[in-house]
Amino acid sequence: MKKKIDGIKIFFKKNEFLIISIVAFIVIGWSSFSFGLIKGAEFKKSPLQINENNSKAIICAQEKLFNANPKENTRCSYVGSVNGEKFYPPTCPSVNKINPKNLTCFISEKDALDKGYTRTKSCKY
Repeated sequence: MKKKIDGIKIFFKKNEFLIISIVAFIVIGWSSFSFGLIKGAEFKKSPLQINENNSKAIICAQEKLFNANPKENTRCSYVGSVNGEKFYPPTCPSVNKINPKNLTCFISEKDALDKGYTRTKSCKY
């Protein structure tokens, strides 16, 4: 029995650095994973909701489009800024950042692309 204990002591002395490194790696990995789970729980995505600001901006853009083409009863499928290069779906939170005076309305994606606008990557379609 004493030989076995002495053998284990010798093994640990020879491989001390390797054993400490493995234990440290396991502890750091486990704590990082746990921390990630805890932080990830804080970032649960809530469903997208159209708030009052979005609604006002879309109505404003639709009125501008309707006033420009009073014979057409059009609907605003996409919006953009007259000063910008990107177009957005009306439900995109980025629409709130556009000044209502600068809003422009597009009937379709093709309409926006034909006018030189590009699809934004910040919102899902």
